[in-house]
Amino acid sequence: MQIDDGLLKNATEIYINQHIRILEESARLVLESKNNKTREDRYELALQHFSTLSKIRKYADKNQKKRIADAQDYFMIMNEHRSEERRVGKECRS
Repeated sequence: MQIDDGLLKNATEIYINQHIRILEESARLVLESKNNKTREDRYELALQHFSTLSKIRKYADKNQKKRIADAQDYFMIMNEHRSEERRVGKECRS
């Protein structure tokens, strides 16, 4: 049985879009939420979707690869901000 290329392309697009959306929403919550548990939970979720996008990237077309890279850049910005907050928090407690 052959898989229709159009269906496969559409399924890949949906899959990538869902992971990008969840990664970006989670990163936004990590940056904006006042609740520590929410920030930690969403960081873990963002990390999972970052990893999944890294794996699926080899199957993506040029446009999808660009959108994946942009979402992963947003994750990296969030990650740097989070690391800086933790560093400053440790200095304040010292």
